[in-house]
Amino acid sequence: MRAPPVKPLKQTAAPHRSLERHLLARGEVPRARSSLPGASRFPDAAAAQRRYVRRTGGSRHVTIDTSGKWWKGTEYADVETYLRELKPGDYPVDRVIQATCACGGTAFAINVDQDEELAQTTCATCGNTAFVSDSGEHWSEASPRTMKCPSRHAEFEVGLGLCVRDGEDGQWVRWMSLGTRCVLCGTLASPLDWKSDLDLADPATTKIG
Repeated sequence: MRAPPVKPLKQTAAPHRSLERHLLARGEVPRARSSLPGASRFPDAAAAQRRYVRRTGGSRHVTIDTSGKWWKGTEYADVETYLRELKPGDYPVDRVIQATCACGGTAFAINVDQDEELAQTTCATCGNTAFVSDSGEHWSEASPRTMKCPSRHAEFEVGLGLCVRDGEDGQWVRWMSLGTRCVLCGTLASPLDWKSDLDLADPATTKIG
């Protein structure tokens, strides 16, 4: 079972995995690498800043603020950076697809069922709803909760992260993850990630908004 974005729901995973998911879903990154088992993949603020500086050729014009309790971004690109830093499921994020409504809107409310690993987006501009990937096939079994950031805001820029593998018949997706940025306070989070075996060539695989 996955921890909720910010709301306390029951958890049945191993203790350290539950804590990891709770911290990640809230957008919170442990300060010390020794703060929980397996924490080496959760960079502390200083280390993350050093990496960002190196990647931008020494410039300190970094849009992700890692100084506070939660990582915060100023633009959608920070969602992609955030997912790649987290490596959900311990898999690299090879591609990130931004949720964009047919009306052009890029802010969404998100309903998530951590138990069934399902998600649905609702455009904040026109109200159109869309299922993430193949969630629609199982939505009748879902008990979704509306995602809210720690400040209780409920509109987000959303990215779908993909770990892609090559197969005999083409590329397929090994792991999928959602990354979000609150459009009001900038808080970054990953409310859901899950194992996949879907064909990358199938348009339904990468459906998000």
